[in-house]
Amino acid sequence: MRFKEIKRGDPVPAPDQLSLQRNIWLRFDGSGYTIQDTITGAKNTDWRLEMNLPTQLGRVTVDGMEQYITRRDGSNRTGVELRKGLLNLTADSLYEAGRTRLPATGWDHDFQQVGARLFLPPGWRLLNATGADAVSGTWIKRWTLLDFFIVLIFTVAVARLYTKPLALLAFVTLVLMYHEQSAPRWIWLAILLGIALLRYLPQ
Repeated sequence: MRFKEIKRGDPVPAPDQLSLQRNIWLRFDGSGYTIQDTITGAKNTDWRLEMNLPTQLGRVTVDGMEQYITRRDGSNRTGVELRKGLLNLTADSLYEAGRTRLPATGWDHDFQQVGARLFLPPGWRLLNATGADAVSGTWIKRWTLLDFFIVLIFTVAVARLYTKPLALLAFVTLVLMYHEQSAPRWIWLAILLGIALLRYLPQ
């Protein structure tokens, strides 16, 4: 009897169906990020997940079980070996290559869906973010047409009642404090209206 190998495993496996959800914490000094990734879905090919540099993989669990982090010969990427098709992986990592540019995934793998949530320490504000399909909660995204109208009316009123340099200072101050929590907004217009009435109405 002679055995002939026709095929081994699935020669044309279905593509991986993985989704990534990231929680990103900025350090207090702004030197880098601490990242926690949750990867779920079905993995049918290449039973290994690796992290690209400069992100440093620190801890990985699969189904709540700790996993060994290994590096293959001739490679500078660290990763973990996987033995299950249905994946529920949690990984903690560090990113210390600056704070202005952050990789979307950091993994040497493609994902069908990626979502991220950024946590900032007190005193920090996210001005804007690009590269994602949808970004919410940034300083620029909070501005509406009504907000621009209020700031414009306030600046023009200060310029007419006082001087242009003071109006410029008022404009910068209102723009910086406008979206701060519990910051006064409409009250400034009421104050300017009262000042105008006191100045121009007869006795």
